[in-house]
Amino acid sequence: MLVGLVVGIERLIVFMKNKSANAELVRILTEELNKNPATGDALAKTVSDKKYGVEGRIAAVTLKGWEHGVETISEYAHAATVAERRYLSTRLPILSTLGNNAPFIGLLGTVLGIMKAFRDLASAADAGPQVVMKGISEALVATATGLAVAIPAVMLFNYFSSIIKRKMSNAEEIVAIIQALRISTKGQGQ
Repeated sequence: MLVGLVVGIERLIVFMKNKSANAELVRILTEELNKNPATGDALAKTVSDKKYGVEGRIAAVTLKGWEHGVETISEYAHAATVAERRYLSTRLPILSTLGNNAPFIGLLGTVLGIMKAFRDLASAADAGPQVVMKGISEALVATATGLAVAIPAVMLFNYFSSIIKRKMSNAEEIVAIIQALRISTKGQGQ
């Protein structure tokens, strides 16, 4: 449970630091590249500002291919997107693993608790409900613990995965805008 909490907090901090102002970023790119198509490198420095987050960093790398044509822009964009997705996805497999496996660990505890209850029942000379209740209680605690670990881990994993998908979608939109502006202002190639 502690591992899931630590990973969840760490990823939350990463995502909070990488908030983006996507609409503002699109506006700046469109205005600046329409005004002065030769500003690719200079604009890259502006959009790499922290306030534009992941999308800004992808746009900044993408703009480095501005002078070389649409194909180069695509290659830069792909490389930047892969790197950013890898960065954002760091440690998410831990949450996924916890979410997938904690219920099984809880189930194992449940089975062991029930087995203990039956063993206690079989060995007790005075076989009453109290003998069985202790083992069943332990079994239910194991089940509850497994679920208490799994449910938050799955929720965090799904939440962070949806943020990553949204950021990557925003980045694709920005790359498409950069490519369209490159074609409309300077043509396809060099």
